Amino acid sequence: MNDSDVTSPQSISVSGYGTGIKFTPSSLNFGTVTKGRQVSSTVTITNVGTTNVFFTGAEFTGTNSADFTDNYADNPPCGNNSNNPLKPCGICNLTVYFPPSTTGAESATYKVFDNSVGSPQGLPLTGKGP
Repeated sequence: MNDSDVTSPQSISVSGYGTGIKFTPSSLNFGTVTKGRQVSSTVTITNVGTTNVFFTGAEFTGTNSADFTDNYADNPPCGNNSNNPLKPCGICNLTVYFPPSTTGAESATYKVFDNSVGSPQGLPLTGKGP
């Protein structure tokens, strides 16, 4: 800031971290799955920010997005409304399922929409049908 003080201009260091989430693991590989079977894997979502996170939705995108599902619709992860935020340092788990419908390598991205920096965040998904 500039002013009439002999030490002008003055400066202030500012730092902080608003909202943000992290997936653990940072991607899911379901390996090879036998036709007619389904495998699942759990991903932990951590609020790495300093304010509450509220989730507004999730979707699968990409080439094989129809071959991946989740438990979001039946059981939204924490942070789905103002009474249930994902608090700073809080964690919640989400299950992703892979029932392949085709032979060969498959991939998609699981996107989570929320009020945090960088929304939507994407979780890469891979697997292989028989």
